[in-house]
Amino acid sequence: MLPFHSVATLVQLEQVPVPTGRCTTPPPPGLSYLWLSKATDAATSTHLGRGSHHIELCVYGLLTNPSAAPPNNGIFMGYFVDRQMWTAANGDQLLATGEFLGVIGTPGTPDFRVKESVIFADGGTGRFQFAEGTAEALINPMTGASVVNGWIRYGQKEK
Repeated sequence: MLPFHSVATLVQLEQVPVPTGRCTTPPPPGLSYLWLSKATDAATSTHLGRGSHHIELCVYGLLTNPSAAPPNNGIFMGYFVDRQMWTAANGDQLLATGEFLGVIGTPGTPDFRVKESVIFADGGTGRFQFAEGTAEALINPMTGASVVNGWIRYGQKEK
């Protein structure tokens, strides 16, 4: 296993109603899916260099206004990472999933962060075709900046 580190800066964020066939993991009891967040970042990552990072989150919470457009239709409570992809300069892609783990700090203060798991499992193209590993991400919801730290194995599939 090799260390994995990625620093990303938000470039674009879109929050849309959940498309049919997406967000199939059941949300926690009593909660509903509210929207699908699509974020594109500029990232610098070990093993990839500079490239893009794209993540799609199945956001769940308390549905308070079904007729309102996302993100005004409910109260955020957490999310599952539906798709996550880092793209290297040469086009190789590293894929991952994950989920919301909680928050650190007090909302609205400079130290507030969202914590999420990152799971690399046989995901990617090129040298990342059989990537495996785990990491944790800390995201600043005020700026969209994120830092991911963990471990990854990539290359040939072990027999």
